[in-house]
Amino acid sequence: MSIKKRKSGAENYRVFSLWVSLVTVVVLISLLALFSLDSPTASAVQRISSLKAGGNLYFEIRGVEGLKDGTVYVDQNVQDVIIFFDGLPAIPSWFKGTFYSLFRVSSEDAAKLSSMDLTLKLRKERMQDLGLKKEDIKLYNNEGEILVQLASETGGYVSYLAHIPRLGDYVIGKSALSASSPEVSVKPSAGPLLPPSEQVPSLPSAQRTPLAGQAIQTPSEIQEDLPQVPEEESLWMKIKRFFRNLWG
Repeated sequence: MSIKKRKSGAENYRVFSLWVSLVTVVVLISLLALFSLDSPTASAVQRISSLKAGGNLYFEIRGVEGLKDGTVYVDQNVQDVIIFFDGLPAIPSWFKGTFYSLFRVSSEDAAKLSSMDLTLKLRKERMQDLGLKKEDIKLYNNEGEILVQLASETGGYVSYLAHIPRLGDYVIGKSALSASSPEVSVKPSAGPLLPPSEQVPSLPSAQRTPLAGQAIQTPSEIQEDLPQVPEEESLWMKIKRFFRNLWG
């Protein structure tokens, strides 16, 4: 009798262990699917369970070089929103210069998010290796430079504050364009500057443009058209004309 009870207990334990194993596998698969959703290389994930319009949510960012924390703002009620922070595998084509970090901020519900504040935390040692000074650090996206504010400098880190108006790709570093852009020298002009298509070429002083319906005249024709000025008679010519009239 005792042997049968022991066998029954062992079978129940095996069944219980099997169910626990199945539940554990299902939970693990669900978690993996959740964190890999639309962002298989996500370095950091932030979930917003519920947030009312006009509210904001502070959160830490771990796993992305150069990012410490953030605050997201919403202008409408949101629920079950996920924000991904990914490291970029390559330098964006629109950036030329020295970069400290490359990252992307994305979400399927980007239209529900208003803006975001980020705290950048940079290691001094890495900055020195890259030849970057603390005043060189800026934040960039495909629209240009985003100003950052130096927040603190403690230990081996330098922190900055930045405000991003939208999600997208960002670069922390120093652009080479702002440092090497040539200065444009503007010389004063005597008259208004016209576009090339509106500039009127000046004609030589000896050249005349005929009016509509008037033929172009040669210099000899122009000379003939001029009124004849009578020559002044000399004394000898007057005497000669007097005798011609007298005897004629």
